[in-house]
Amino acid sequence: MIQNNRKKSSIFAININLNFKPTDMNPIVEEIVKNAHLLVERQHIEPITKTNPYLYSVSHLCITNRELMGKIPAEDAGYLGFAYMNILSLTEEPSVFQIYSSICFYYNEKALTYAYTGDMKNTQMHVQTLNDSLIIMNIGARSLCRTFAQAQGLKPSDYINFNNLYALPSYVKQILLCEYSYFIEFEKALATKGIYIDRDPQMSQRYDFIKDCVNRGYFQEFGTKEQLYDKAKQIRKIVYQYTASKIEKGDIVFV
Repeated sequence: MIQNNRKKSSIFAININLNFKPTDMNPIVEEIVKNAHLLVERQHIEPITKTNPYLYSVSHLCITNRELMGKIPAEDAGYLGFAYMNILSLTEEPSVFQIYSSICFYYNEKALTYAYTGDMKNTQMHVQTLNDSLIIMNIGARSLCRTFAQAQGLKPSDYINFNNLYALPSYVKQILLCEYSYFIEFEKALATKGIYIDRDPQMSQRYDFIKDCVNRGYFQEFGTKEQLYDKAKQIRKIVYQYTASKIEKGDIVFV
């Protein structure tokens, strides 16, 4: 079932020391990145509300400089994903849900694909970005599925009964399949720190639900059980390339 709640969940208590250092990047990009880093680092001091100064700065600078949004370095993209996850969570206007969920997906995937390797693999921010990806698969699923469809040249349905698990279009099932792949990566990254998903009952229950779907053959149209993770990665790559093709041109209108 694609959940219809705005509740976020996290089992990873992030404690990141701000490591951002000015570079020779565009001054506006540098300002966006700096505020995104501050948002993550100071979240326990500055509550993340609509009036949070760092969140406001990220949102304002991005919207007024759309042509620069694709120039955020991969190693900083997870911070932008975190910001847009919160922007989506705090937004009450449905007309922009797809825009914010798609931007969040783009930044998270950019970080997961290009940044978290070598010394950055399994770091606190890597784990945080995987956690954020799981959250966006839930709070943004009903709008993000439209982007999944469009990325594959499909026209999204005007009406979808999200309460009927077995009547969902293939591109909506892909949201659940990608969520499964994020859980696999999340579980592995947490294990390197001696943390387990069952520490958070809500998160554990969700993972158990999706694993049950896998075991019951719910995703059989995408391949065998052994093939599902790779298939999810392929889908994520297709959707990332689609969102990147728009955002990197300054086009953030996903409808």
